[in-house]
Amino acid sequence: MRKLLVQLASLAAFSSPAVAADVLETASFAMTLPAGWVKNLQTKPVSARGPDGELLQLSSAKLQGGGTPAEAQKIRAEMEQNVLRSIERAASDPELKVVVPLRRTQGSPGVAVYELISQANDNSWFAQFAALGPSTVLLVTVEAPATAQTSIVAVRQSVLSIKWSQ
Repeated sequence: MRKLLVQLASLAAFSSPAVAADVLETASFAMTLPAGWVKNLQTKPVSARGPDGELLQLSSAKLQGGGTPAEAQKIRAEMEQNVLRSIERAASDPELKVVVPLRRTQGSPGVAVYELISQANDNSWFAQFAALGPSTVLLVTVEAPATAQTSIVAVRQSVLSIKWSQ
């Protein structure tokens, strides 16, 4: 697992020159897409396409309304469990082989990021990232051709670099 991520990270170092990147932005967060990716705000969920035919889909849920801090924490924990169940359900598809099992990583301070990376029978990539911001939970799903494995690393970096607001 670690070896795969190290290999993918080293491949990412050879990515194309920097180009102005699209940003997926709401009142709660801003996620800068990897260079060469183009967002599409007309789709549901919001999506982006990579230069090699990759597909990124982003779903979000925002904690809104009033209540006590304890109630908010309980709802946030439920949102976290829901997104993790969604990731595990998708990864259980018999066409997928899990390459990097579900694990938690620290994003920006106070932000948990979960990731799970799989490969399909045709060697294409399927990765999911969940980011839990102060009041928003994001689910980022990436499908990439077998030859676009560096895209998984680039999207992972984009998720880890999300700028959060309230």
